[in-house]
Amino acid sequence: MAIYYFIVCMIIAVIAWRSRPVRGLRYINEDQFCKLLKVEPQSFKLLDVRDQVDYYEAHVPGALNISVGRLRYVRKNELYFDDDIIIISATKAQGKKAARIMRQCGYSHLTLVSDDCMSIPCFQELISRKCKCNSPCV
Repeated sequence: MAIYYFIVCMIIAVIAWRSRPVRGLRYINEDQFCKLLKVEPQSFKLLDVRDQVDYYEAHVPGALNISVGRLRYVRKNELYFDDDIIIISATKAQGKKAARIMRQCGYSHLTLVSDDCMSIPCFQELISRKCKCNSPCV
């Protein structure tokens, strides 16, 4: 019985640990994200941390795709420490994990889109523009 309580306590501890806030992370909602994309697209870098398959199915043109598992190794070549980075993720937990990794590596100007990226209307509008080859325009 003690093992059962230990396992339950460990599960609760893991859930609590994963849901803790990321220090210095800003959140924007879909309206703010859409406004930034339309008004100031060159003032920040978009980091899409979804898997490569999801990225190729639908992505914002110009977004950099580095999955969470590769983030510690690849980001050095693609991102600079003084860049304003907006993180796009499939889930909020995935976005927070990516932000945590980026903070540990020294990045401080991080923003997370607080909504699931596929539910954002302007994201749908951007990816609905198709090239002649029937793939999203990049």
